[in-house]
Amino acid sequence: MRRLLAWLRVALIDLRGSVARFFILIACLALGVMAIGTVSAVRHAVETAITRDATSILGGDLELRAPRLDIDPDVLAALEGLGTVNREVQLNSQARKGDRTAFLSLRGVGSLYPLVGDVSLLPGALPGTVAELLAERDGVMGILLDQAAALRLDAQPGDNVRVGTLELQLRGVIDTLPDAATLGFQLGAAALVADAALPLAGLRQEGMLSQFRYKVLLAEDDFAAAQTAIEEQFPDAEWQIRSPQQATQTIARFIGVFGNFMLLVALSSLVVGGLGAANAVTAYVAERQAGIATMRALGASGQRIIVHFLVQIIVLALVATLIGLVGIALATLALLPLLAGMIGLDLPVALDVRAMAAAAGIGMTIATLFAWPPLLRARAIRPALLFRAGNGGPLERQSWRFWLTPWAALPLLAGFGLLLLLTLTIASDIVLVGVYFAGTAAAFVLLRLAAAGLMAGLRRLAPPPHRALRLALSAIVRPGAPTMIVLVSMGMG
Repeated sequence: MRRLLAWLRVALIDLRGSVARFFILIACLALGVMAIGTVSAVRHAVETAITRDATSILGGDLELRAPRLDIDPDVLAALEGLGTVNREVQLNSQARKGDRTAFLSLRGVGSLYPLVGDVSLLPGALPGTVAELLAERDGVMGILLDQAAALRLDAQPGDNVRVGTLELQLRGVIDTLPDAATLGFQLGAAALVADAALPLAGLRQEGMLSQFRYKVLLAEDDFAAAQTAIEEQFPDAEWQIRSPQQATQTIARFIGVFGNFMLLVALSSLVVGGLGAANAVTAYVAERQAGIATMRALGASGQRIIVHFLVQIIVLALVATLIGLVGIALATLALLPLLAGMIGLDLPVALDVRAMAAAAGIGMTIATLFAWPPLLRARAIRPALLFRAGNGGPLERQSWRFWLTPWAALPLLAGFGLLLLLTLTIASDIVLVGVYFAGTAAAFVLLRLAAAGLMAGLRRLAPPPHRALRLALSAIVRPGAPTMIVLVSMGMG
């Protein structure tokens, strides 16, 4: 233990004058860790909110949707026997104020809307509940407009706007709707009116672009029993019944797919950062060849050399990871409130420790994994290097047989395995992660083969007559040229 502590102390002392040259390495790792952790934390927060608030997002315990045609009175009576029912009609219309117009996705809602959750209005709205704001006052019914529609019409609360043949008073500007996430794609800006206002405005409720929704708060909280009862009573009906979980499946699937995509983008950036780390460590070791040879001449073993430089890489990776964790915390705290307002979900501002731990583990693993090959090349440096002119030059390349030895291959395989497991802890699609890792490995091999083929082809070319071109080509194929590193790094990027 005392010997190991002494080795650590020497490695840290040796690192003090070399931190500045690893600035790019630290920046790449920190950005990768930050991207992975932030994507994972935000996605987990959204998925948790969808699961927690499924009933609020749907607007009830059960939803019956009927496209084009309204349901029969006996179906409505059956729904009312299950609990509290609120009717909604959605259609497209146009609002007009003076010479300004706005295309609306208009919803005529019953007096109980919303059954679950709250409609949030921007400051300046007239006082009252949603039902009171939409009801008739002084002979004029009310309307609530989305902010985009209000801006397009240049309308303020208290102004009159015309929808169809009916004059309506704008009573407030909508900030968020509790069930906005389940409405799907909307052609126009959201707007709410009382369902009684639709026939007064001369709007045809039944048609190709109309949809009728009945939200039900069940008296007995048993969706399966309620669905079975309705479907058995009306077996030939064309309408659809959805539970809160079914209504949020599309949102959850989109969030999962988009989150996995962003996670792979972030992981790719970290892999590219790992290649940068490998290149930086290779250059660092190449510069330190004389010092390594001196250490070997004084009796240092190969393990001693690896520990010396591995400690330095781990310290640098820890610094980068800590910077990335701070970035995750700041980005998460900034993005969650912004995203909550955009998608209408309650996203509490909190740190996701699991995502931060996984991102830190991935960053540390990639840094160590990509630094391992140049560290093995440092281990191969011999004291005889001190007797060479210049005491330096490019690192000696290892044969492919060397990478099949347990000392070289097992740590790499263990690192890839750990990286895969850490990624699976924050990714929701095992097949996608597996394909990504296989594709990344295949791309790396193909790029190395392409670089080797390019260098072999250039060696067989006749020297060009132009001196500058001849020198440039010879620099590409000379021993120790960074051609392979450059092409693989650019290709992976």
